[in-house]
Amino acid sequence: GNYRIGGILGFGKLILTNAYITDSIINGNTFSAEAGGVIGNGLKSSKIVDANVTGSTITSNYRAAGIAGFAPFDISECDVTDTVITVNQEYNGEAAGIVSAAAEATSKIEKCNVLRTIITNNSNGYTGGIAAFANNTISECNVTSSKIISTGTSANGLGGIVGHGSNFTNTLTYIYKCIVSGCTLTGNNGVGGIAGAGVANIEESNVIGEVTEKVTLTSIDIEQEEISQSEEENIELEQQNSEPEEEIQTVQEPVETI
Repeated sequence: GNYRIGGILGFGKLILTNAYITDSIINGNTFSAEAGGVIGNGLKSSKIVDANVTGSTITSNYRAAGIAGFAPFDISECDVTDTVITVNQEYNGEAAGIVSAAAEATSKIEKCNVLRTIITNNSNGYTGGIAAFANNTISECNVTSSKIISTGTSANGLGGIVGHGSNFTNTLTYIYKCIVSGCTLTGNNGVGGIAGAGVANIEESNVIGEVTEKVTLTSIDIEQEEISQSEEENIELEQQNSEPEEEIQTVQEPVETI
């Protein structure tokens, strides 16, 4: 598809309960394409409950996610399993396990799971296990045994749950009782086990496993490290030289006279 592409609906109002999307290929070709396993772009009056996306491939040049590309509405009890989600353009695309952009402060994402899924963002935008960008409430969501990858050199915001949130008064991002377990997170800037950046409210959430952040050392960093090592060696040598020598006491035995 060229613009808004979904496994069930491209664009509009969707009230959905108990759906299965399996072994599907969903591809957004244009620069501004929004692709979701269920819906590309939904109206605020939409609602998705118990949607399951399994073994699918979702690709876009702008937004790609397991359930919805753009979602200003409630999403609950949805699972994305064994799926590959990829954003390919080089500017500011968003890739996520459930929703690329959850841009409505009154909406909720709750009790959703992402399992054994690979999320790759080759742009400089946000990347998240549940949401790439969110300014709403996300609760009781789990991301397990998945890979979340950002290759953009100036990307700032990759998180196990949310890539980038909002800390403005009326649109605070709130993460509650979420778990990231057995995942690998790889990015250049703003990488976090729960949230990458811009999330001030995180409660009762846990990260179990390994978080990897790529860091490029500059020549200054390396030089400082070498200086520090040299200083440590000099201090150690000084300590050795300053240690007092052990006094040797000679005891002269009395000579017996005859």
